[in-house]
Amino acid sequence: KGGIKAKAKGLVKVVGNVRAKFVENSILEVGGDVIIEGYILNSKIYCLGSIILTGATSAILGSEIIVMGGLSTYNLGSNAGVDVSVELGVHFQNERLFDEFQNKVKAADKEMANLIPQVQQANNMIKQLRGKLDEEKKKKFTELFELFKQKSANHKFVTEKFEELKTSRFNQEHINIVVKGAAFPGAVIKYRRQVEKVTTMQSAFMMSFTPGQESAPMTAINVKKK
Repeated sequence: KGGIKAKAKGLVKVVGNVRAKFVENSILEVGGDVIIEGYILNSKIYCLGSIILTGATSAILGSEIIVMGGLSTYNLGSNAGVDVSVELGVHFQNERLFDEFQNKVKAADKEMANLIPQVQQANNMIKQLRGKLDEEKKKKFTELFELFKQKSANHKFVTEKFEELKTSRFNQEHINIVVKGAAFPGAVIKYRRQVEKVTTMQSAFMMSFTPGQESAPMTAINVKKK
């Protein structure tokens, strides 16, 4: 019923949804939706659902948002010009795994590059000797082939996982960002390769994002005042 104020210490992890009056000086990792009544201030929020600010004067200020789904707020930034960044359509957990597996693929490629010449050399030697090897060489080659088998299986696994994460780290569905009040200079909206930097105040608008599109224009919206 209150707010989340972690004083820039530690990390708040939630498997499901978050509902709060405000978020201030906090880092959140949320598996569901984030529904805030008032504001998000000086915080980092990683969300696998959508982020919705419900208040009539709600705002995102001086914060970094990475969200898999859409986002709705009244204001994005403020007249004070404090930077705020919103990145849409990103699965933050898979994005981290993507970076991790990218390094694993590089390491596995290097291992295979070192092993393949050794295996080829061993096979050539076995052919030349027509399989007549002493026990020491048999043991050495058996160990080499077993290591190659293990490393090949690992290389296949990390490569396939890396290719899978190339896609699964992004939302493949249509998503929106809705700003019912205004977006102020210093606000940045990101979606894949598209980066929209707000340099002059933009009144109520919506941007719709779809995979494969070149760009998403700001479309003006009418907001009914109570």
